[in-house]
Amino acid sequence: LRIAAEQNFHEWAQLSDRLRGYEPNGPFAHCVGSTAYFVGQYGNVLNGLITSFGELARTASLPAPRSVRTVEGQQVATVFPNGFLDKVMYPDFVGEIWLEPGAQLQQSAPQQQAAGVALVLGAGNYEAMLEVLQKAFIDNKVVVFKPNPVNDLSAVAGKVFAPLIRRGYLAVLSGGADVGAALVNHESVDELIMTGGCATYDRIVWGPPDQQAANQQNGSKQPTTPF
Repeated sequence: LRIAAEQNFHEWAQLSDRLRGYEPNGPFAHCVGSTAYFVGQYGNVLNGLITSFGELARTASLPAPRSVRTVEGQQVATVFPNGFLDKVMYPDFVGEIWLEPGAQLQQSAPQQQAAGVALVLGAGNYEAMLEVLQKAFIDNKVVVFKPNPVNDLSAVAGKVFAPLIRRGYLAVLSGGADVGAALVNHESVDELIMTGGCATYDRIVWGPPDQQAANQQNGSKQPTTPF
């Protein structure tokens, strides 16, 4: 995956620029190349996964948090940043996990998560496609990825994720609302994740606009798939 990302990085960033309307001679010429930052986040996360899975292979356990402290009876694990690149790309950011009072920190492992099929409906304003990595490597799922029509990265996603596609762990589909609706309601999909607008969320969860008020009142949430 890292080799595939390196080989297709420039095409990925250039496609992202075009989809955002950043053309060298256009009104947003000063933004050309800015999407490379978001594409680069994919590589940073991928490197973190490689490090974590390397540790898992060597020790049968994922890396421990950077530090763990107790604040008024709550355990707090500091998990970010990890390494130089995190500090460069996310200056002044710190990630912590606060456990419920009295709960004890336990390290999970991806292979302990229930297997299944996850549908990822991609974002219209973000190029890194990190949800695919999350579902495949952290949540132990086979993934169906449909990019947002306004940010259709399917052409480059087929190259970047080629190792997963060849092994049958990922399918990449493109299309509009009709394709998304068919996937959301497909019997093989066990869970789904989306990044999108409120109207899309409401349509997925509560059904067509003319039925949403009644469904909300009755609590008849759709689909029954975990969202």
